[in-house]
Amino acid sequence: MIGFLNSPFFSGLVTLAVGTFAYVVYQKQKHDEKQRAAAVILLEIEEAEQQLAKVDTDKPFAAVNSEDVRLMPVSSWNQYKHLFTHDFDRNETDKISDFYARCAAYDCAAALSESIIFERSQQELRINMQRVLADYAREYSDKIETALQADLPKLEQDYIERRRRFVEIYGNTATTHMYTYVPVKPENDAARALRSLETSLSLTSVGIKIKAIAHQNHLFSKKPKK
Repeated sequence: MIGFLNSPFFSGLVTLAVGTFAYVVYQKQKHDEKQRAAAVILLEIEEAEQQLAKVDTDKPFAAVNSEDVRLMPVSSWNQYKHLFTHDFDRNETDKISDFYARCAAYDCAAALSESIIFERSQQELRINMQRVLADYAREYSDKIETALQADLPKLEQDYIERRRRFVEIYGNTATTHMYTYVPVKPENDAARALRSLETSLSLTSVGIKIKAIAHQNHLFSKKPKK
């Protein structure tokens, strides 16, 4: 028995067993990584599809100001797509890449539009506010030039109250009070991104494959058919 344990055959057998175990562990890790990646990608696609129901090419920013719409706030396809080289053909890979690219283009256009709207609104707000306050100051200055000394405290109080009331009302930055302006370029870019965007990718053959991979329970389970 001791001779067998010290034999080259036994050493080779142990090496083979260790190598086989390491290979199985490696394959299990790869399988788990791909399964997790598929689940993440599927979730991102399904959430994007839900957001797509809120916009269309005619009114790409219809929900802006009432609710922030982002199709793909987190994008994982470029990070994980190398794991699926044997699961999708070129056409299917391109479909997923195109979906992510168009979602990203829409989100960029929406962010640009919102930043322009906010900046222009703030600029208009400041200009108009200063103009009205300047008119109030001029009126107050004209009044005190001809007013009696006893009337000055009352005039000053009225002037301060008038300014305060105006700033309180006009300075309200709620979206219902803001001056809004939708620039053309971001809206056109958003509409262009929405055109030909597959709104039900998760229900196509590509989506079915992703779901199958995400729900695989066995290490050497059969791959989804192409």
